Order: sequence, then C-alpha cells, then structure tokens
Amino acid sequence: MSASREIIASPHGLDGILAAYGDPGKYLREDGTPNPAWEYDILSRAYLPAPIPLEGYPGRFVPRFACHKKLRPEIEELHLDIFRAGLWGALISFAGCYNFRFQRGSADKLSVHAWAAAIDYDYAGNKLGKPGRMDARIVEIFERRGWTWGGRFARRDDGHFQFASGY
Repeated sequence: MSASREIIASPHGLDGILAAYGDPGKYLREDGTPNPAWEYDILSRAYLPAPIPLEGYPGRFVPRFACHKKLRPEIEELHLDIFRAGLWGALISFAGCYNFRFQRGSADKLSVHAWAAAIDYDYAGNKLGKPGRMDARIVEIFERRGWTWGGRFARRDDGHFQFASGY
C-alpha cells in the first residue's frame, strides 16, 4: 500500500471522533444546518470495485459514494476485501454514508453519519432494534479492519457500520 493510501485508526469516543474527523460545530449556521464548507472540507468520493444496488430504487446502482476524505482509502480497501472474498452480492443494497443528522431518537447527539464515517446497508432486511440479515462474514471483515458493527449496539442496527467506537 502506498503512502497516498494511508489507513487511519478507528477513533474512540466523541473526543476521538472530533480529533479524527473535525468539529462540525464550527460550521453550523443559525438554523442548525451545516455551512456547505463542512462538506467541501471533509468529503471525498470512495469508488467501489463493482456497483451496489441503491436501497429503495430498483434498477439503480451506486458505483461510488461520499465519505470522509480521511476514510476514502480505508473504505475502498474494505470493499475490495469484501469483493475478493466473493461476498459482494451479500451486501444486498447501499443505504447511505454521509447524512448530517442526529442519531435516531436523539435531539442533541450527532450520528456518526454526520462525519461521513458510517455506512448503512440493506434497511429492508435490517430493521432498527431487531435481528437482521447481515452476513456474518461481512461483519467479520468490517470488525477485523477496526469498524464497529451496529448489531452489537444495545439497540441493534444490523445494517450499520461505523469507523469509530465508544460513541
């Protein structure tokens, strides 16, 4: 792996997330939405080894998606691992990465998606709070690379993976 594809370590807790990915509070407008400079400063496009079906849009596929620029090499390598393991079809569908919002059920705790450091797959088969159908071999690849799987959260979120822990 070349130096241009440096993989970062998974941060822990809010302080670690802020140190690794930046402080969106510095970019908030009066209405609580981020200034477009936040997206300009943090986002990059991760390219996939093959397209993934787009959740909720039959016949549409995702060949790349917006993620945190520091995570682009990690995300591309991660998806190559899944592809090379012959598990590409087990991802079912892509349901998002960057989304500036609070955690579901919270009015004051940002989602890791707000930093573009979380990825969701297959909402239809992975309902919040219930056991889902995420392939255990995919979970193993993510966890081996330092990702936290939402299936281990107190309120299960089997289709969710985030490159952060303790938050």
